Amino acid sequence: MAAICNAAAQGGRLKEQLLSLKAAATEAGRSPIAVRSTEFAKSARTQVMQTVAQLVAAGGRRVIFPEADWRAVQAWRAFGERHGSDDGFTIWAMNDRPLALVQGLRELVRLEDLPAKPANEEPKKGHTPQPNPNGNGKNGHSPAEPVPPPGPEKPEPKLDPSSICLGEILGFRSALVALGLPVLTQHVAVLGGTGSGKTTLAMHLIEHLLLRGVPAILLDRKGDLSRYADASSLGRINGPLGAMFRERVEVALYTPGCEEGRPLALSVLPSRNPGAGSQEIRTQAEDAAQALSAMLGYGESRTHTSRRAALIAAIQVLLELDDAPPSVERLLGLMDSEDPALLQALGYLDHKLLRTLVSDLYSFCRINARILGAGAEPLEAERLLGLGAHATPGRTRLTVISTKFLGSDEVVQFWIAQLMMELARFASVRPSRELQAVVMLDEADLYLPAVGKPASKQPLENALRRFRSQ
Repeated sequence: MAAICNAAAQGGRLKEQLLSLKAAATEAGRSPIAVRSTEFAKSARTQVMQTVAQLVAAGGRRVIFPEADWRAVQAWRAFGERHGSDDGFTIWAMNDRPLALVQGLRELVRLEDLPAKPANEEPKKGHTPQPNPNGNGKNGHSPAEPVPPPGPEKPEPKLDPSSICLGEILGFRSALVALGLPVLTQHVAVLGGTGSGKTTLAMHLIEHLLLRGVPAILLDRKGDLSRYADASSLGRINGPLGAMFRERVEVALYTPGCEEGRPLALSVLPSRNPGAGSQEIRTQAEDAAQALSAMLGYGESRTHTSRRAALIAAIQVLLELDDAPPSVERLLGLMDSEDPALLQALGYLDHKLLRTLVSDLYSFCRINARILGAGAEPLEAERLLGLGAHATPGRTRLTVISTKFLGSDEVVQFWIAQLMMELARFASVRPSRELQAVVMLDEADLYLPAVGKPASKQPLENALRRFRSQ
């Protein structure tokens, strides 16, 4: 027995709905299912969550059915009323099963738990197949009439090389809405309220770009996008395009901060670009120092500003003079040795700042070993995009990076800063006016807020300028 429990928690109204559902289900001898469009409560210690626990203990379930999923069901009903009589509608609906993609509905009916019907189901015991009135052969065909051969396979759908269809404007004069591929070489923002379908639209674009050979990186904060790495979820992408997606796209899921998954190792310092000018090296040093300063807790005081300036100078000298790959260990060695080139770069800054920076950076590395992912696969743009030595012939790489194991927002912002610096390096060494890759930041306000200056903001702004100029 399912019931919508969307009352507010204040005043005990939601608790009353849950208790009423539990009582009605018990009287009817059924299992209660509480359905709500948002989370029932944020804390497990609230009375609402304690009531939910009692409902689950009695054999019931709770299901989150977001407003976006409700709108999808309503849209399907309206779509069916309008096109239900069209030729092929029923066959298309049975084959593609659009409602099966609505996650809230899947959880409500437990679609994954339903047994699959065998392709060639044997007749039930005691059941005699009925012959066709027009013949007496097997499957109702006359012996004199041969069984028709299976029809030819449907041709692979053609992809428009110049645009991607986004949908249809419904009204007195219906029209398709398409987005030209050249537009995507600039930045794209998908704006809308909660549950309005921002992620759905963005993923529609990205899926079609993947089918056209453009690799993609998805930053997944909530875990929704990690379903692309689940073979069973990919198997539910129906229709010809779904088959193309499974055949042409290779999915990689990374879990930074989780050693049991597939973490990525951060170098913390930007990779050196051969032939980079002094201004580009300076920008790289500033981005890296800004991100590290945020993790070290440096604010805007005079002391912290001086430390940040000294850190910028040290990173810039390391990138200019050292031939080895940049690393925190080599940066610590440079500052500890008080190299003459570094002392000259510091200018009038107090040289004692270097001792403080060495201590702070060393402590940072020891405390954040899990985040830095020592020993894991290195964070490299070519690896994430499946290019060069990391390419799989005939397949385009879709990389999903789940940030939910990183912990606090500050750590996530620091990690994203490292990713943006690496992608900016890639764009610098591989300039092109063609679309080379796409990166999606779900809920980008965390990384690029209108107010505040988290570790990710400056590297992301610089990366966006770099991407646009290429």
